Amino acid sequence: MSIIEVTVVEGILRETVVQLRGGAMTDHQDDLKRKLIRNSDEGYKTLLSVLDAIPEMAFILSKDGEYLDVFGSHDSLVAGGSKDIVGKNVHQIMPEEKADFIVETIHKALLEKRNVAVEYELDVPKGNCVFEAGVAPLDKPDYDGEAVIWFARDITSRKEEEDKLRHLAFNDPLTGLPNRRLLEQRLDEENARCNRHHQVSAVLFIDLDDFKLVNDEFGHRVGDEVLVAVSKRLEIAIRRDDFACRLAGDEFVILLSMVGSGLAQAKENAQATAENLLSILDEPIKTEQGVKTVSASIGISFLPCNHSQSEIIISQADKAMYMSKLSGKGKISFYEKN
Repeated sequence: MSIIEVTVVEGILRETVVQLRGGAMTDHQDDLKRKLIRNSDEGYKTLLSVLDAIPEMAFILSKDGEYLDVFGSHDSLVAGGSKDIVGKNVHQIMPEEKADFIVETIHKALLEKRNVAVEYELDVPKGNCVFEAGVAPLDKPDYDGEAVIWFARDITSRKEEEDKLRHLAFNDPLTGLPNRRLLEQRLDEENARCNRHHQVSAVLFIDLDDFKLVNDEFGHRVGDEVLVAVSKRLEIAIRRDDFACRLAGDEFVILLSMVGSGLAQAKENAQATAENLLSILDEPIKTEQGVKTVSASIGISFLPCNHSQSEIIISQADKAMYMSKLSGKGKISFYEKN
């Protein structure tokens, strides 16, 4: 097996292993450095032990993507199996797009003569995994031609946790619909989009009529069942490019993306969608305490606006909804200035 020189080992461990472990191995790295200097054979064996023991995987790859060496016993995380890939090229064991990415990263590290950090997905025996990697050029490799060492860590679990936290930050925990924070972002984006494409979008503010009576008479558990059922109906009723949000309590907002090239056409299409939503929401809802019915009032405002403040856009639709309530509930109203 090839001998990796002391200076290379020192640099790689400092820039990759220590970085991936958040600095936790600094003391151990210094001990390893001294051992390597005292005895290169002992140091080489120590290095192999370290590489095999750490949770990361390490590969020596040629400039063209050939596996020259593999460290660590992580068969379930290595495409092709760690015992069978030495001597093979990444293009032989990975999809072309992934293999091209690996080779491009190798070239970047060699060309710029620095460590390169990347993140990527890959199908391995364990399943589809997300990896982060540190790729470092070998200054004096004992291989033919240029080579790099590629440290990879499976961060699938961490990414899944991040996705869960992101979902909690931008979605309503009861219904799963986006929350106000995500709605405000989407409205800002939609306002700019309407201006670019000279289109009009509609914002529908939906408030369930007398929903408090449901909670008071049957309890919040039944009320939650009704809210979940309403949310599912709203999601099913809108187009893929539209956006449904639970604002708070029994208040929902629907963004109808680009429903007309002018205000008249947008009003006509928004009116038709709102009428369809009222019809869908009027249908009975099955709960643990029997079948319940709810109605809703809808207020509609439009984008683009002269301003870009999402809270003003929502407020305009809210005011229009209030006019629907005053008109007898179960109605549709458009926002009108004064």
